[in-house]
Amino acid sequence: MDILLTNDDGIEGHGIWALYNSLSNFADVTIVAPKSDMSGIGRVTSYDQDIEIKTIEEGYVISGTPADCVIIGIKALGIQPDIVISGCNRGANVGYYSLGRSGTISAAIESTFLGFPSISSSLFIPLGEYPYTPSPNEYDHAADAIAYLAQNVLESKLLNEFEYLNVNSPMTTDNSPNMILTHPSLLCEMDAYRVDENSARVNDRVWAKMRDSQIRDSPGTDRQTVIEGNISISHLSSIRRTVDSTELSKIFPSYNIL
Repeated sequence: MDILLTNDDGIEGHGIWALYNSLSNFADVTIVAPKSDMSGIGRVTSYDQDIEIKTIEEGYVISGTPADCVIIGIKALGIQPDIVISGCNRGANVGYYSLGRSGTISAAIESTFLGFPSISSSLFIPLGEYPYTPSPNEYDHAADAIAYLAQNVLESKLLNEFEYLNVNSPMTTDNSPNMILTHPSLLCEMDAYRVDENSARVNDRVWAKMRDSQIRDSPGTDRQTVIEGNISISHLSSIRRTVDSTELSKIFPSYNIL
């Protein structure tokens, strides 16, 4: 099995190496990772820019984004993976509103548009202090889960065209987490306030509550599942499904150019 492994925390992130060590037990793994932290960058790509590529023993480090890593890995470096794995991210990526923001998830989505199945992996950190850098062994649950999924999803051909898995795992404990099929949460508490006359600041109140483990979500959601200490697996499509627009189309005939 050939795996292209990327992330958005950058080549120095503990999470990508935890996955690399686990996946290398059964697969040929090629890292194509950003040289610096690209968290929260979404699907930004570096159009018409020269992107530096550095070769390392385990693959490549590039000066681009997570989406760049996937595109360059497949199109410029000629990697033809059986599956693309993105992560493991330092911090959970849960909720529908995170799907377009996360560089980790965006790398997985980019892969599906290039015709390759993918899995994104993130680690829930239920600690009051932030930022917190998990130790390598605190990614063990995540690494084991991704290794299991990579093998079984491919062998069973469970991912169709434009489909990917968004996986959120708890930090390693003595407990054995269960894998639970979930759907992304609809909870969103974005806020903003004026700092002074010339500036403002945006806050995500959900993240603040998650850091203190003071939040509860609906049963079956990715967020609630990982808060409870289990592994959340959302089976998603990178193509946004259209809605019934019959009523909307009825207003078009009356349109007149101003």
